[in-house]
Amino acid sequence: MDSESELQRLEANHSELLLHQETLKKQLDFKSDQLKYFQAAVKEAQALLGKKPSEAAMTELPCSKRLKVRW
Repeated sequence: MDSESELQRLEANHSELLLHQETLKKQLDFKSDQLKYFQAAVKEAQALLGKKPSEAAMTELPCSKRLKVRW
């Protein structure tokens, strides 16, 4: 393999990695938004149940096993 074809291969790999990095950043942003939403929902549920966060963390809600979340 000559140096020119090696350079082309490395440039192609670099471009692919940049695209992958951008995809991962978008996924991270999406997951961060999801986490904020879930944290707010948990906080609201705790308030509705009248429990402190530490107490609510020890309590399993009956519907929690049926809850399906798409990741």
